[in-house]
Amino acid sequence: MARAGNKKRDSILMAGEQLFNQYGLSKTTMEDIAREAHVAKGTLYKYFPSKEEVFTSVVRHEGNMLISMMMEAVQNEVTPIGKIRALITVKTQKMKKLANFYRVTREDAHRLWPYLENTRFDFFQQEVTILEDIIREGIRERLFRVNDAKRAATAIVAALKGLEIEWISGKDANQQLIDIEMILDIIGRGIMVPQRDPAAEI
Repeated sequence: MARAGNKKRDSILMAGEQLFNQYGLSKTTMEDIAREAHVAKGTLYKYFPSKEEVFTSVVRHEGNMLISMMMEAVQNEVTPIGKIRALITVKTQKMKKLANFYRVTREDAHRLWPYLENTRFDFFQQEVTILEDIIREGIRERLFRVNDAKRAATAIVAALKGLEIEWISGKDANQQLIDIEMILDIIGRGIMVPQRDPAAEI
């Protein structure tokens, strides 16, 4: 019974994501979502009292997927800088995939903020925690010179948030790669221990 309920809920979320992606929140109705999900309107209201709740759940679902993908990518890398590169690359690819979804719903930003504020903060903190662990690993290996790993992680995630707007605005793949290299270069100059040049000591 629980499995059937989860299947209906997943169908509703998939329908909601597709409609929000195509029309945005303001032009999507609960009737549209019920029709797209092939469920009765009463069933829809049983799971979600409003389309804003559907939207928030869609964002939370995508956020959970992104965090899982980041963690998997990080675990597949060996070096701290490789892990940071993997994290940024996964985030860029995910933002590109969701570009139209965020572009369309950006029109409803002021309406949506009360529903998304806590969700966005939660995912921001999760990203900070992942990056903080990587930075601490780099400190232990004497690769990074950072006094406050959490503050450094927060600053990097905040910088990535700023670039998200450009990444979802249709920037081409080559420019995204340039952005990634730029961020890694800034991180390298800011937190990595300078490498000694043996030739310079001769």
